[in-house]
Amino acid sequence: MARIALASFARAGEVNSSPQTWYTQGHATLDDSTLFLEKFGGQVLTTFAETNVMMPLHTVQSISSGKSASFPVVGQAKASYHAPGNDILVDVNLDTTTGLDHLQAAAQGSVTELQDIRHNEVTIYIDGILTSSVFVHDLDVAMNHWDQMSVYSEELGRALAKAFDVHVMMTTLGAAEVTTPTITGGNAGETIVDADFKTNGASAVDTIFTIAQKFDEKDIPKDGRYIIVDPATFYKIAQQTDLVNKDLGDGNGDFPSAMVRECAGIKIVMSNHLPSTDLSATELLEVANTSVNTNMPYLEGYTDNNWSNTAAIAFHKSAVGTVKLMDLSVQKEYITARQGTLMVARYAMGHGILRPEAAIAVDIA
Repeated sequence: MARIALASFARAGEVNSSPQTWYTQGHATLDDSTLFLEKFGGQVLTTFAETNVMMPLHTVQSISSGKSASFPVVGQAKASYHAPGNDILVDVNLDTTTGLDHLQAAAQGSVTELQDIRHNEVTIYIDGILTSSVFVHDLDVAMNHWDQMSVYSEELGRALAKAFDVHVMMTTLGAAEVTTPTITGGNAGETIVDADFKTNGASAVDTIFTIAQKFDEKDIPKDGRYIIVDPATFYKIAQQTDLVNKDLGDGNGDFPSAMVRECAGIKIVMSNHLPSTDLSATELLEVANTSVNTNMPYLEGYTDNNWSNTAAIAFHKSAVGTVKLMDLSVQKEYITARQGTLMVARYAMGHGILRPEAAIAVDIA
């Protein structure tokens, strides 16, 4: 039988400096495994929901089985005047009996009024199972004087929430780099350069208005627009009195509370998860299973995966999508040979680009 190697794990009582005195607090080993798992799992789910920001801001589709999901993408229709006597259902361009081509038919005012609405389909694959785990030794639980399980469960939830946010944001930044529209004749992604975006609140506000203008020019719906910024930028924007002035806007923000909800109709979301460093392919491969999904934009890189100049990402909820096969869950296994419990939080999801025209990146250079 092959030997199973257990990865190194942190002992709660272990110290890395001078020896410490352990104080027994009367903790007993946790025998009620059912209650133990329910408490632990609940904490992971709560922490995930509290620290994750991207889940409700984009398109998510759940599947019960399979390795991928298809997202339909539909283009825009056009309008035309009806010519008296014309049959709307007759397409003279396809009627060989008339002998007319498109231009000749148009000259005679007999072009069909039916619209050829363009369609496309985007397939998003599951990236694999993303896990965050911890091994808890019975002796640590018994001798610890702090709620070890609660702290560990929160950390597992934060780890998964951050990974989800980072992957969706990478995908959205990838959408902004796409130069080929999803639908023929459509629009592509875009990047705006504002060297002062992160240091000058007024400049950031001007750029957000420019983004709103570009979204309008691309016919992006007004409802469901967001921009992700880091905390430093958020508080610079929150100091712009025009945004929080109750005489100019109805409850859009509050200066004493450093709160601002939106600018130019775009909801402002603060997050520490916005990619802002140079991430190599090697680093990204460590958090993704490319054997399952070889088309992950944050791995292939519509750029070189260098986001060191990234200041913000603005998008509509239709810009990117997530396919969810296995929702966040917690597994537990007591390992007698190791005298402890292995706890694993996990999910299986995948991310992809749907409408690149609905994503605009902001760079500082």
